[in-house]
Amino acid sequence: MRKLVPLVLMALLLVSVTTISGCGGGPSTATNMVPQNATFVANIQIERILTDPDLIAAYDGWEKEPDMPETFDEPLLQIEEESGIDPRDFSEATVFGDSNAPGGYLGIILEGSFSEDTLITGIEYAIGHMTPTTYNGHPVYEGEYEGTPTGLCLLSTHTVLGGTLEAVRDAIDVVEGVPPLSGMVYDAYVALGDVWVKAALEVPQEEQVEVPEDIGIGEEFSDIEVVGFGFNKSGQSLCLDARLGFENADAAAEAQEAIDSVIAMIAIFAPPEAEVLADVLDGLSVDRSGVWVTVCLQTTIAELEELVQALQEMEMEE
Repeated sequence: MRKLVPLVLMALLLVSVTTISGCGGGPSTATNMVPQNATFVANIQIERILTDPDLIAAYDGWEKEPDMPETFDEPLLQIEEESGIDPRDFSEATVFGDSNAPGGYLGIILEGSFSEDTLITGIEYAIGHMTPTTYNGHPVYEGEYEGTPTGLCLLSTHTVLGGTLEAVRDAIDVVEGVPPLSGMVYDAYVALGDVWVKAALEVPQEEQVEVPEDIGIGEEFSDIEVVGFGFNKSGQSLCLDARLGFENADAAAEAQEAIDSVIAMIAIFAPPEAEVLADVLDGLSVDRSGVWVTVCLQTTIAELEELVQALQEMEMEE
């Protein structure tokens, strides 16, 4: 069980081992710290997720495997017990990186309420000793994790920056006046609004996924440059949003037509037993503005539960 703490801490604080464009408002302060060379950026609203009563009740009520925690709070309490860091002290995390950088380039900006001494002790528990240094006027704790230089900088009493050393230094430079992230990745990220989880990333041409010809789409997405996605929950309502950025408006129009065709086919060929699927599809919209295509699904927890149940019953009948 001791391994749980380093893994979670690294996921939250270093991550170097490795979401209706109307769902919310504008960019957070952390977004303005992301370096210009980032090819992806993501945000997780930790406090909203960890305190959501529906999520907690759902996990606690699930039938679990023997090695899974019995309750939602169990792993959180264990982390606090062993490291002194309570994950619930963090309100949100903004992760950024450059997927093209050799050797890894990843950073995370955490916001919340925490003690500097407790935080440093918890991080050293996970990765080993860190040496106090200074970079561009800011105190930086430098260390190493699995051969990769890492850094940690407390920017204020409620904001901490961590990750690979190069990413940490670049973010500090942005704080000191270097221009932050801009362009299509930034535009997609900001348009997703203030939601539980969101991410936007550049799509390298060589990494584009080939879609089988028998599906009927594929060429329409050959000019995609940026993908953004977001998920939000408000009460019993759910919002899933995808924002696709293309090389030009013509490519975006072709992609919109292809998506509309797929949705229409699903509605036509859906089995009668899955009547709830029609209700779910009613909440699905596809819109285009210039080079951008937005796909948004507005649904509810009850609709998704009913859909899952219908699909399970269909599977049992086969």
